[in-house]
Amino acid sequence: MVPGLTQAPGVILIGGTSHTGKSTVARLIASRLDWNYRPTDKMARHPGRPWPIPDRPVPPHVAEHYLTLSVDELIEDVVRHYTANVWPQVIALVEHHTTDTTAGGLVIEGSAVLPELAARVNLPGVASVWFSVDDELLRERLYTSSRHEKRSSRVRAMIEKFLARAQAFNNRTVDICERLGLVQVEVVAEAAPEHLANLCLAKLGVPWLCV
Repeated sequence: MVPGLTQAPGVILIGGTSHTGKSTVARLIASRLDWNYRPTDKMARHPGRPWPIPDRPVPPHVAEHYLTLSVDELIEDVVRHYTANVWPQVIALVEHHTTDTTAGGLVIEGSAVLPELAARVNLPGVASVWFSVDDELLRERLYTSSRHEKRSSRVRAMIEKFLARAQAFNNRTVDICERLGLVQVEVVAEAAPEHLANLCLAKLGVPWLCV
């Protein structure tokens, strides 16, 4: 069991920076446990990934956000957003699924699962884990996802700022988790989602589900 956890978790919180694969793993765990799944990205609007997708160019306010703010300002802004706009919704869901016996289990994932906030949750049946990733692997994944080499110089500049924020957010998360003694899973290039799901469940004290 996770220290302080007295029963198998009824809510699993999965945090970490962008492009660690936490969404894929969270959906896999939720499916395996027959639990509900909720991503924090859908809970409140905030400037998202600054590269175009088919039929949707980068909105002007998103471009301005990444092109004008420093990395430190970007971190401060997103942490403020997660704390004020997303975390209250997360807590409401956690309380519902830990007090209503008909609600079923729940996996919540997203960068908004900040370790300094989750560490304060003192409810039975709640466990948390954070994904960390090497800077170079994060760069490789983000470049592939954004099709960096095919973008204009302006879009590449936004991608580079997003990458810098993601790397800084990852380092922030690791530092806080280590200081507070929280559970982490290191993501490596060769780790399949099934392996990461098993590793999460084992670290969270439910190894009988690791098949």
